[in-house]
Amino acid sequence: MADLPLPAILGFAGGGTDEMPKIKSRYKIFGWLVITLAVAMLSCIYYFAREYYVPFPSLSYHPVPGSTLIEGSFELKIRKPLNPTTLVRYAVPINPENGLPLPSAATMVFYAPFNGEAARIRRGLVPWHRDFAVQHGFTVFSLSIETNTEMTDDITRYYIYPKSGWGALAFRIQEHLANEFGLEIRPLIIIGESSGGSMAQQMTVSFPDRMSVVAWNGGSRYAPFSAHSDTRMLALNVWGCPGLNRTVSMVEDGIRKGFNIRHIVTPPAWNESGHFEQHATWKLSHSLITAFILQSPEFESLMDSLPPSDFTGKTIVSFPAPNNAFKHVVFLGKPGNVSDLFLKNLMWDAFNCQMVASAVRCADTPEATAERLRLFLVANPFPELPVVVFVAEAINNLPTSINVQVIREADGWRSALHSLVDNPQFDAN
Repeated sequence: MADLPLPAILGFAGGGTDEMPKIKSRYKIFGWLVITLAVAMLSCIYYFAREYYVPFPSLSYHPVPGSTLIEGSFELKIRKPLNPTTLVRYAVPINPENGLPLPSAATMVFYAPFNGEAARIRRGLVPWHRDFAVQHGFTVFSLSIETNTEMTDDITRYYIYPKSGWGALAFRIQEHLANEFGLEIRPLIIIGESSGGSMAQQMTVSFPDRMSVVAWNGGSRYAPFSAHSDTRMLALNVWGCPGLNRTVSMVEDGIRKGFNIRHIVTPPAWNESGHFEQHATWKLSHSLITAFILQSPEFESLMDSLPPSDFTGKTIVSFPAPNNAFKHVVFLGKPGNVSDLFLKNLMWDAFNCQMVASAVRCADTPEATAERLRLFLVANPFPELPVVVFVAEAINNLPTSINVQVIREADGWRSALHSLVDNPQFDAN
């Protein structure tokens, strides 16, 4: 082999002078092929580097003496749809005596934002997320994600889906923070709201061994559970949430396949108007998620304090008694005349106005309804409270010795309920 001329090694026949022009021509073709392949390879390397390589900056920090937290942000060039860059915000708990991260800082919480939250993330960490660092000694981080409603079905572009690359980016940010602050890499904790909840569940399915706890409120775009995971999961919904039924199906699928997942339906945040946001998180949601992550006894206490959320098939439902209750209101109506969601919201409104709230379904006849109500009031655990009964239609022979407000249209119940608050001595007949 070593004695063969180069043309023979390359597979060219002959070697005489008549063959030299042909050999030179073949050399040129071969050379151009090599150059073309090299250019193509370099182009591919450049493309993938440009599209997928994300340079992470060094994080220099100089903690203020006596401070317990390092808060910062950095920008990443990611070149994703609608997101040429993203802003990462983080908070790392430190020892005030030496300025070094606490050992517990290796436990990190990633907040998956909802669609439309980018501007809020840029302004700073959400207070209840920041509390994981301030109160519990965990590192917490999140990032801005610009998106819209037009790409929500595109699994390669919409950020909640693994193929978009956003989930993998969250793990790279975790690794970067760990490297910069000298922390070990532990399984990640993920919290999320709305579409961020969908992202949290999708990440759990795609990266089953990379997180320890996942808790969210209000997701709806879920992936089927597949590979086994020991991750503890909590899915929350406010009653009336558009994603409630999908969450119920997802949780049932997870439980059937042996996953450690719980589902809780909470009331909405109360406001004086009596019109509630049936999707967003609020203080109770935050407390449940935090207690679940910490495995605190407070979690079960909060569970015990929740009003019932499923009225299906029930003829009588009562909410827990609020502190300093001054009346007991009973909503009496036929299924169909009063929706369960309207009834739950009304009872929650009454609870927050310091009234005991109960609901009694109408029976098939007015007489049977009156008897059902009488039996309920006989067993009334709050005999010291005056009772006000709201009815969806005029019903005769109601029990005596009670205040009665007869309203034929259920939509009028809310204003009548609030009139009791404005005038506690209100006596309707």
